[in-house]
Amino acid sequence: FTKGITRACVVLELSHPRPAEALRWILGQSQKLGVRLTPDAGEMLLGKIGPDLQELARELEKLSLFAEPGETVDIDRLQMLVRQGHLGSSWELCDAVLEGRIGDALRSWEAVRATEPIPRLLWILQQRARDGIARSRGGGQDVRLERLLLALDELEHGIKSGRIPSVGEQVAFERALVETAPPAGRGRPRPS
Repeated sequence: FTKGITRACVVLELSHPRPAEALRWILGQSQKLGVRLTPDAGEMLLGKIGPDLQELARELEKLSLFAEPGETVDIDRLQMLVRQGHLGSSWELCDAVLEGRIGDALRSWEAVRATEPIPRLLWILQQRARDGIARSRGGGQDVRLERLLLALDELEHGIKSGRIPSVGEQVAFERALVETAPPAGRGRPRPS
C-alpha cells in the first residue's frame, strides 16, 4: 500500500538548509534588506538561531530596522544591538536553559515573557537541544539535554492537546525549566 502511494505521489523534502547554505542565504537576504552583514555576524546569527529561514528572516528584519541603510554590520555591531535589546530577546534565555543555568534562564524569561510566545520558545529550545544531543553523544550532557527535550515535548503536547490551558502555559514552562535543572552545584558556572 505504502509503495503504491509513494509511486503515485510527489515527495517534497522540507528540511532546513545546511549551515553553509543558510549562511549564504543570511548574507544575501541582509543585502536585499539594505544591510551588509559580515560573515562572522552571519555565523553568530546562525549559531544562535539555527538554519530555520523563517526565524532568521525575523531577526534580519529587526536588524534592518535598527541598522542604518547600507550599513555594514559586523559582529561587534550585532552584539551591541543585542545588548540594547533590539535583537535576540530570547537568545540569552535559550543559552541559559541549554547550559543548565536555570536561575539565569528564569531571569531572562521575565524580560521576554510578554513578547515571546511559548510555542516559539519551545520550538527553538527543542531544536537546539536536539542539536546539542547530536553533538555530544556519549558526553555527560546527553542525559540532561534528553531530560530537557522530553520535558519540552511533553509541555508542547500538553499545550496543543488542551491539557494545559493557555492561562497556565507560562507556569508550566517555568516548572519544566526548574524540574530539568541540573543538581545544585553541577550546572555550568555563569560566565563573567
